[in-house]
Amino acid sequence: PPSKFCTVNGKLHKDSKGREVAQSELEADTCAFCGYAKESHKYCTETGWIHAELPTKYAQHKRKLGQKAAATANGLPTPTAKRIKLSTTPSVAPTAPTTPTTPTANGSSGAQYVPTPSPPPAAKTGVVKPSVVPREVYSDGSFLMSGITPSMRILFIGEGNFSFSRTIGKRVFADRSWRNIVATDLELLAGQNTPGHQFTLQNTVDLLKHGATVSIGVDATCVQQCLPHLQAGTFDLITFQFPHNADKNFPFYPFPKGVPLESVGTHREMLSAFLKQAQIMLKDGGRACITTKTSEPYKSWEVDMLAEPPMWFTRGDTFDQAKWQSLGYTHINTVNKCATSIDGAVTYVFTKDTAGATEDYGDANHAGTFKHNPHS
Repeated sequence: PPSKFCTVNGKLHKDSKGREVAQSELEADTCAFCGYAKESHKYCTETGWIHAELPTKYAQHKRKLGQKAAATANGLPTPTAKRIKLSTTPSVAPTAPTTPTTPTANGSSGAQYVPTPSPPPAAKTGVVKPSVVPREVYSDGSFLMSGITPSMRILFIGEGNFSFSRTIGKRVFADRSWRNIVATDLELLAGQNTPGHQFTLQNTVDLLKHGATVSIGVDATCVQQCLPHLQAGTFDLITFQFPHNADKNFPFYPFPKGVPLESVGTHREMLSAFLKQAQIMLKDGGRACITTKTSEPYKSWEVDMLAEPPMWFTRGDTFDQAKWQSLGYTHINTVNKCATSIDGAVTYVFTKDTAGATEDYGDANHAGTFKHNPHS
């Protein structure tokens, strides 16, 4: 939900989700949580759930609570869908603890004593302990910067001026054929004599010259219908850089007063639809990347919580604007089609896993994390 507290009674939204509600109450015309008629409000003011999805969301929430209780009873890590902690500093290997020293005359010591952390408690007899696997580590901490290889087939959505796909082509494929690149946008930039239009044409010509495919008129919410000639389940990576529906009709209220539910809801629906399309177009094990700013109203979109099986949120990487600009990428605003700052942006990485097995929910400096399915 866009706000932490309920606008009706001032309670925390999550407090209301713990109530026991019968199936008949969930399917009634009046919401069992907020008391409003479901047709009068799209969102429940108590839980933040969409009224049309209330039975499903409540069932998922109850399963998650049961899973948490079972894990606690068996002494296992609690499988909660914890928000990833994003770090702007690269991963650093832990240093060995130093030996304690005697303080000097002025009260300081030459070396600081760092206690060795105690080992985790052993699993109980008869309980299989979940595997702990190493987190993927990239040279600069970013999947988009260091995790893409020339063997990957990549679909770019909402390219705008096509500078991002061209940058990936030059960086990853270099002198090889760029035939594995499919770059798309909903519409071509207008204004033939403007610098932005000329820059866009230059990028598209460069893509085509190297063998890439460029398509206009591709909607992120119905990719398969817009590109029927592309075979589903054949892409290794799909990217959507700084998505926005470009709707200027929603009023924007200064924070922390809040954002209109309509604005937050429409963008969440757009990105949810995109992830469902990505699920269709990706190979098993393929990834979808969404890059957004972390300020409001983008923070309220809660991008990392939008995926549904078999798509799983697996990591969050800082998007370094200065580094990407040095490589040739220029970000443009969706509404005004002009360059704008994207400092503090984050790339959310989702992985298609039809087995529904695991997901990496560690912070950016963690060497290994408990693998679990937070959506069950």
